[in-house]
Formats: sequence, C-alpha cells, structure tokens
Amino acid sequence: MRFHFVRSGQSPDHLNFEANGQTKLKSRANGRGPKLVLCLHGFPECWFSWRHLLREFDSEDETSYFVVAIDSRGYGGSDVTSGVSSYHLSHLSSDVKNIVTSLGYDVCTLVSHDWGGVVAWEVVERYPEVLDGLFVINCPHPNAGTDIGKSSLKQTLIRSWYMFFFALPVLPEIYISHNDFRFLEENLNMGGEWKKNIVDQDEMDVYKYSLDGASINASINYYRALVLPIYQHGVAPKTTRSLTVKFPIRLVWGTQDPYMDVAMAERTKVYLPGTESSNSRSEVLLVPDAGHFLQQDEPELITKMVKQFLADLED
Repeated sequence: MRFHFVRSGQSPDHLNFEANGQTKLKSRANGRGPKLVLCLHGFPECWFSWRHLLREFDSEDETSYFVVAIDSRGYGGSDVTSGVSSYHLSHLSSDVKNIVTSLGYDVCTLVSHDWGGVVAWEVVERYPEVLDGLFVINCPHPNAGTDIGKSSLKQTLIRSWYMFFFALPVLPEIYISHNDFRFLEENLNMGGEWKKNIVDQDEMDVYKYSLDGASINASINYYRALVLPIYQHGVAPKTTRSLTVKFPIRLVWGTQDPYMDVAMAERTKVYLPGTESSNSRSEVLLVPDAGHFLQQDEPELITKMVKQFLADLED
C-alpha cells in the first residue's frame, strides 16, 4: 500500500523526503526527535480536513511534533484497493499501525474525526501499543453508538439512514457524484446561524478532486464492509480495551451534529477509563453551536484543544 500524506511541524532526522514524493527511512526514531501526531480524516474528506491544524504547526517554533495528515486507503493520492472486504476495519486499523512503523516510530498520538475516529477506536482495540494518546472528534465509542442506536428510533431511522443507503450497490456512488458532487456542498456546509466557517469553492474543489474516480467507490466500501454481515465472517472477536488503556482518550463533540445524537458522546463516558484509574485524563468535551465537521466549524478552537491535549500528554 502507498499512502499520500501532508506533513507539518518538525521533520525527523531519520526520514528522507525526496523530490519525487518518496519517503525513505534511514533509521528508527531514537526517542529524542519530534513526536509523531497522525491525523485521520473522515467521510467525505481527505487530508485537507486538517489544513487548519497543519498550518498551526508549520512554524520554526514548532520543533516538538511531526504532524502527518494522510489520505486514508482509497482516498485522494493513496492506493485504491479492490473489493469491499479490503476496507474492513481490520485492514484500516492495520494501515495505521503500518504507517507508524513505516515512518520509523513505535508510537503516535492519533487525532481523528468521523470515519477516522471509527478506525482510531479500532486501533485502540487491536493495537493499543502504538498509541500514547487519542483525540477524537464527533465519533463515539462503537459500543456507545450501538447502545444509542438500539434505544433510539430517531437515531437509527432519521439520523443514520445513510448508513443503510450506502450499503446498496451503485446508487450511493451515483448520488454522491450527481450534479458535480452537490452532495459535498450540502453536507460540508450544513448548519444554521451558528456555523462560523464556510468551506469556500476553492476548498470544495479539493474535496471533489479527492473523491473523483475510483475513490467514490472506495469511500462507500467503508460503509459496506462495516454494515453488511457477509463481510464480518472470520473476524477475530475483540474486548473493550479502551477501559484499561494507559493513555488518555479525549472525545470532543459538536452538539449540533445532524448525523449523530449528543447522547452518543455522553454514552461514550461509560467506555473510557474511570477516574479512579491511573488514567484520569480521559474525558468527553461538548462544544455548543458546532456541527459534525467541528475542525472546520471551529478551526481555532480545535487547534487549541489539540495543542492542549498534546501538552497534557507531556505532564
């Protein structure tokens, strides 16, 4: 697998960045270089979702962190794999582990949103050893999502209808690409008077470019691999390791999210390490008057919160 990424912050000495875009590992990180912060985007976005955060770390003063925002499997400049099963969470979480290793690191801090959060929670369950912290935006713990989905018809039938629609063949791809990706404009800029930041046309074109071609099908295959039972066979059962992990988990939630009820955020507290444990820094923070795409609705706030989270990890 080849992954496209955009970097910011302090480039580590153990990596070579060549003019042709190739990255070569000279040696393993010795622990004294900049810490790796890996950013995972959601649907229907790409690395560009983290542009505000990347700019904040693109400074000579920022020497402590190496910030990497990837195009997830099938998106943008990253490889598109064939078949729905190749987008199962077992593969997507393995991608994260392998990217960390390929960059010469043993651990990273994950910053994630939406589908990136789904993958991040899976990494917690399968590969907690590669994490020293998890910052999640508007994506509940999977068990919390299931709990609320079972108890709320509004969540299942009204807010989450697209989950079932995206499991259908062909139609979702037609729907997304129709009328020059009108779907993107309707969703990325969804919001009321509270929405402070609008994705402009130039920025929207980046997302259109990222989804064009085979990436449309790939992005929908994420949902098919998650929802359709046929793709769940042979997957090893998991325990809820998030209850016992030794690193902080911070969930930040825009309360105006039209897709997922804030009750999912509240329910996630049940699946975080308790305050009586050695890891009492895990928490859920609610942001009023902000929607699902919180890092775009409130870019300055999210940048500040991520930087605070990184600082807390150092304490």
